[in-house]
Amino acid sequence: MEPLQIRLGARYDRLGGEMDTGSHQTGALGALRHYNAKTRGFFSPKAGLLFTPLDRLDFYANFGRGYSLPGMNNGDFFAQSRLELTVRDQVELGLRARPADWLDVEMVLFNIWTDNDQTYDSLAPLGLEWQNAGRTKRHGLETQFTLRPWEFWTLSANHTWQEAKYRKYSSAAYVLDGMRMTGVPRQVANLELAYAPDQGLGGRVKFRYEDGGLLANNPGVLASGAPNPDANRRYEGRDKTSLDLRLSYKFNERYKLTLDVLNVTNRENFGSQGTPNYLTGDYTYSLQPPRTVYLGLDINWE
Repeated sequence: MEPLQIRLGARYDRLGGEMDTGSHQTGALGALRHYNAKTRGFFSPKAGLLFTPLDRLDFYANFGRGYSLPGMNNGDFFAQSRLELTVRDQVELGLRARPADWLDVEMVLFNIWTDNDQTYDSLAPLGLEWQNAGRTKRHGLETQFTLRPWEFWTLSANHTWQEAKYRKYSSAAYVLDGMRMTGVPRQVANLELAYAPDQGLGGRVKFRYEDGGLLANNPGVLASGAPNPDANRRYEGRDKTSLDLRLSYKFNERYKLTLDVLNVTNRENFGSQGTPNYLTGDYTYSLQPPRTVYLGLDINWE
């Protein structure tokens, strides 16, 4: 293998479409209406650099541009032509190492710049409309360790620290330039122990932690220039934890039966906090799904 590898790539997407609403459609879209989405084109360049000075050590740098659609779930992609694609540029600097046969380590520094982040504007004419929120930035560090202490056993742990801020964002009520983003946790951690034999009974247990993040920003001055009466209030969300389990039985190389139980303790499925809100005066947020059970059959066709 060459010690230095360069990878370049690109893709082009063209997006459009039509939508008809049904007779029971309510709200801003209205019933029995026809919508044509504004046609959009998007070019996504990609680039990567991989340097392998030693057999078990990689240094890499990546750049990628991507996008997401605005308000696709509620029809805003069709009905609100003013909305633009959310554009994300991401740069990564990282290393991968295997200091021992039983240990893998990976660390990566990342920066993400986003244009046209979408948000609800509670002061819009129809109330709670999607708006182009402006530009944001995230930077952080991801660290992962994977250990294989015994045959068929894997212990993995990862941690992400990130800081997210508005580069430029103003709504009808606030100017949040330079302030911390809402809804983005600063720390996320996962710990997983798995047993996966070639045949027979296996399983895994996974614990996840995520800090509550910021629920609301309260700048000192409103967009109108008037003092903000809520400027000294802080609304931090509750930390979130969950425990997931999997049992599996591998019959052979082709068939495996699985039973997954997500959020085993059924903990913190929802919560509310007294944050000023346009409609309710209360901020309600979803932490994680309730206890959920899946029974599945994996089939390997190779």
